[in-house]
Amino acid sequence: SGQVLFHSLGHWRCAPSLHDLIFLDAVCLPASQLLQGRPVRFWHDQAFVKPAGDGAVVQWHQDYSYWDRTGPMAHLTVHIALDDQTLENGALHWVPGSHRWTRDGGPLPQAAAVARAKMAKAKASGSGDDLAGASFTTDMDALYNDVLNESEKAQWSSRPPETVLLKAGHAAFHHALCVHGSWGNRSSAPRRALVLNYFAHGTRSCINGSLMKGLPPVKNGEILGGKFHPVVFDTRRFDMSTLPVAS
Repeated sequence: SGQVLFHSLGHWRCAPSLHDLIFLDAVCLPASQLLQGRPVRFWHDQAFVKPAGDGAVVQWHQDYSYWDRTGPMAHLTVHIALDDQTLENGALHWVPGSHRWTRDGGPLPQAAAVARAKMAKAKASGSGDDLAGASFTTDMDALYNDVLNESEKAQWSSRPPETVLLKAGHAAFHHALCVHGSWGNRSSAPRRALVLNYFAHGTRSCINGSLMKGLPPVKNGEILGGKFHPVVFDTRRFDMSTLPVAS
């Protein structure tokens, strides 16, 4: 498509400032409040950079569709803007109410997985008839077109995607099933963001093996912890009974 998106993980292990960010009380206390007042562990971090002029889209998705190798679901995302976000530079958008959209008790299928299945079918048939919509990198609407049912599409139409146009240094917290995405960057400056992902203490692995490249293997059912998933907020430090928490 000619569009570019820089996406990387693991910065907290490379720079002291990014390491310290994941422990920041201004981030981790509200994370605990949103996770029913439970202790919080770090899952992983991400950086998203959309270059000026040709920064690519990030297609609609639910984060937990990439994380269901861990459970039960008690995860959230913190999106930190490093530049003022605008409609022109690809501000993050969310679909209201989409955190209730599931399939068979789990998250919606990844649009990418649907696209890969389409591509495999097209290759097997030797025909190009099934290639339409098979892109899983720049097709913003793949989730809407290929995954959502009619009821979900109706909800989308009645409550279309919203944004808060984050300012640089501001953060937004969202549910692990909240459908979100961002359009491309058409502006003359880069659009940069850091993303911190957390889960509640007690979250377990649902597979045998490494949860991410570079991490040691874990066993199915093992509670996640250790140096790669440290406690970033210990609720014993605060009287959580005095604070509002999500139910």
